[in-house]
Amino acid sequence: MFCASIAAEAHARLPVPVQIAGLAFLLGFGVNRKPALNPMKITSPPFCRMLSWSSAFLALAMGSMPDVSAATLPASAAGPTSAASNPGFRVRTVQAPLGTPLRNNFLRAVQQLNGTLTDQSGAPIQNNAIPGTNADGSHDLDAINFGTDDQNPTTGVTGDFPESPGLPDTLFPGLVPVVDGGHTTLFATEAIAHLKLAAGTYTMGVTAGFARTDEVDDDGFRLFCGTNPRDFFATPIAEYQRNSPPFPSGPQLRKGNRTIFEVTVPQDGTYPFRLVHWQQGGSTMLEWFFVYDAGLETEVRVVINDPAVGDPVAFRDNSGAAANTPAVVEVSPLPESSGVPSSAPVTAVLLDGAQEVDQASIKLFLNNTQVTPQSIVRDGRQTRVTYNPNATRVNPANNIRLDYKDKAGTSLSSSWNFTITVSGAASTIVRGQWDFDGGNLAATVGSPLAYFDGPSGSTATKTEFNTTTGFGIADINGVPARVMKVPGDLDRNIGYVMTHGISPNGGGTLVNQYTLIMDVYVASTGPGAASLIQINSANNADDGDLFWQGNNFGQGGGGYNGTGAFTAGEWHRVAAAYDMAANPPVVTKYVDGIKQDDWTANQGLDNPRRALRTSAILFGDGDQDERRVMFVNSVQIREGKMSDGEMVLLGGPDAAGIPASVDNVSVAGHWDFDAGNLAATIGKPLAYFDGNNGITKAETQFGTTTDLGISPINGEEARVMRVPGQLEREIGYVMTHRISPNGGGTLVNQYTLIMDIYVDTTGPGAASLIQINSPENTDDGDLFWQGSNFGQGGGGYNGTGAFTAGAWHRIAAAYDMAANPPVVTKYVDGIKQDDWTANQSLDNPRRALRPTAILFGDGDKDERRVMFVNSIQIRPGKLSDAQ
Repeated sequence: MFCASIAAEAHARLPVPVQIAGLAFLLGFGVNRKPALNPMKITSPPFCRMLSWSSAFLALAMGSMPDVSAATLPASAAGPTSAASNPGFRVRTVQAPLGTPLRNNFLRAVQQLNGTLTDQSGAPIQNNAIPGTNADGSHDLDAINFGTDDQNPTTGVTGDFPESPGLPDTLFPGLVPVVDGGHTTLFATEAIAHLKLAAGTYTMGVTAGFARTDEVDDDGFRLFCGTNPRDFFATPIAEYQRNSPPFPSGPQLRKGNRTIFEVTVPQDGTYPFRLVHWQQGGSTMLEWFFVYDAGLETEVRVVINDPAVGDPVAFRDNSGAAANTPAVVEVSPLPESSGVPSSAPVTAVLLDGAQEVDQASIKLFLNNTQVTPQSIVRDGRQTRVTYNPNATRVNPANNIRLDYKDKAGTSLSSSWNFTITVSGAASTIVRGQWDFDGGNLAATVGSPLAYFDGPSGSTATKTEFNTTTGFGIADINGVPARVMKVPGDLDRNIGYVMTHGISPNGGGTLVNQYTLIMDVYVASTGPGAASLIQINSANNADDGDLFWQGNNFGQGGGGYNGTGAFTAGEWHRVAAAYDMAANPPVVTKYVDGIKQDDWTANQGLDNPRRALRTSAILFGDGDQDERRVMFVNSVQIREGKMSDGEMVLLGGPDAAGIPASVDNVSVAGHWDFDAGNLAATIGKPLAYFDGNNGITKAETQFGTTTDLGISPINGEEARVMRVPGQLEREIGYVMTHRISPNGGGTLVNQYTLIMDIYVDTTGPGAASLIQINSPENTDDGDLFWQGSNFGQGGGGYNGTGAFTAGAWHRIAAAYDMAANPPVVTKYVDGIKQDDWTANQSLDNPRRALRPTAILFGDGDKDERRVMFVNSIQIRPGKLSDAQ
């Protein structure tokens, strides 16, 4: 009943006097205490656990958390009960101007509260909130019982979500009501309180706002307890857990979601707490309350410090020295993160306490060796420490310790660790693989899967293990294989918990860079969509997050773009490579080694539907309408985003399972034209220079060598693209290569362009292969076929004359504008033509690439010919002659 009441009664108000009759337990300490409700939780299931930096802090984010044992407050945080004074909370709100692009996650909230949040240009985000009267801009308030409602401009308060009926919601402190020209979005709130608690177990809760799953606009909160409440390393106690339907209905689509959690207090004392809440858009609310057992399976929820119920528990001030020292309030890279670039700076932000930080006392250690920060800068009450480590260091482990004192001489220390990517290391690492050969959920690599609803639940009962032959389905490439049959029931209890073992990465608090691969067979009948994984909700109370649908896979608007290759009733190898830290964030999808799409819609760092927590649920769907019978031969998850080239080499499904080792192919772009369009085999699709309604598309043809009346390639028919030969500057194909600037310049100075190409036998005496200098194609091309050689300008056409018209050739031009002398090395059919050194230089406008170039473009309209191309490839770096 308890769980059901949380999920269903978003606005329940219980008659407190009736429910609490007969209860006489006391809250707080001292004499002459008034009768109060019993906060001890005995019968209800736990919702939360103590989480430490070493176990799960970085896996916390808005969304879900494991339904596990109760949280335990750190005994070290307990101060004397006499230390607390002045009932209430110190609450501070920081708000960005309306329309400011902000991430919707915990790190944004922390940086916004710290004043370190910047826009894309590096400028600080302005704070529009009205500060309180305290020195730190906080407000003194009696309770955490706030709301906003953009539809109610007079007060700005929704008033629909109070846990204490006699204590209605008030507007978040510092916000300006809409009627007065303000807004109620894009803010973060911090509440500090020191709770006097007797030893025992209590049930608390926090109400926050949620919206439709697809809006990715839920509020978030995190609750911490530590010796110093503002310490970035304080123990996390609880966070947002969606317990409500994924798609709320009715006129008010934004509702209140209660997260309930148990807290075990190890000893009597005063415990410092910090509640961090963040809001993006729409209406919101925030309430912090106790849940009381009123007997007869009834709970009463009462906002902490409700004056109608007992003595106050929360206090604004704490005279304990430890609660008032300076603290580290922000660090980067984040604790326990992985895949950190070796060049990433180490930073820490310290906040003064009752005493200032003594800058002269600051000492920084990397792997127990003292290092010298490049800067220690004080700004107001904050001190920022920055250290740029040696980017060529070979030890991936980085243990950081920061020692410092305050002006009173109090010694303090914080430490954390992270892992860097060492140059030359594998781009991805297999952290989990499951092959089902033993007829169970055992792992080939990593931790075993687990039945979501336990060893005796629906998943375990309905899951089957057998061979493809035994199940009566197709073998994999003609080879029988042992596989697992996933039941297709529309039941949220079905799923397989995958504990992947990947540390948070990409600069967020979740796993933002990873690759999920499956050898899977979707049954030919069932619902039109079927979930492959549930990411957002650890209790599977929400919609799945990656689906098979219509012979493609993805989620949401724009998520299902693809070639339609993921057909039901057949075996496929599907790969989804996530990088929420990229610009833009992306999920790259492949089926059987064929690229489907770079999916960029609804992505973002720590995105709750993309970034992994400590576990995810394979084939789970919380709204119980998108599931189908599936058979799986192998599932693999890798730390890091696989490159396109690696996923091409993964190829199709194999009875032996997904390979653990894949060559790291250094290819930025590859186009084969096999599908009769500009799709990429690797990288980003080409684009018609003058758009989808221009002359390039109208005159471009796709077909076989036979169809187009030209010779086959080495006697074999091939699918190719015919490039029109009109002398028009509108003709060309935009190549977005995605190679980062290199060679020490601001452009791409080191790269290799390769083409399998056939130049027609008639036309002008020269024909452009690429336009580099002018993205508008208003200039001369920059690499030409001419006289059976290729190049440009004086001395540029030296060669053997092997690049003949009317025949297929493989040509390669390897550029290095950073060499001494700068050079373009040219090959035809594996035979060296020349080291072309004339007219080269670093960032040379006709040699070094900008973000895009135009294949076959010529801006002065006199050097073009019909050409046929079978394949084009571009690589970062200059290939060696041997290569």
